[in-house]
Amino acid sequence: MKVDDYSENMRVLIEAGVIPGPLPPPYDRVIDDLSAEEVEALISVKARLDEANQNFGGEGHAGFIGMVAPL
Repeated sequence: MKVDDYSENMRVLIEAGVIPGPLPPPYDRVIDDLSAEEVEALISVKARLDEANQNFGGEGHAGFIGMVAPL
């Protein structure tokens, strides 16, 4: 399955580096049900964590936001 085949929310969060890839059921439905504002908030938090990582001397990529979902 290509990234283009995922739901809009899943695709956006993967491309933003918030999640590493598609989540399995039933977690995929949670992602699909997020509002546009919730998706933007997750992306914003990820960007701020990346900035904090860079300011701390890291590479500027804090990794994926921890999810309580088996990946």
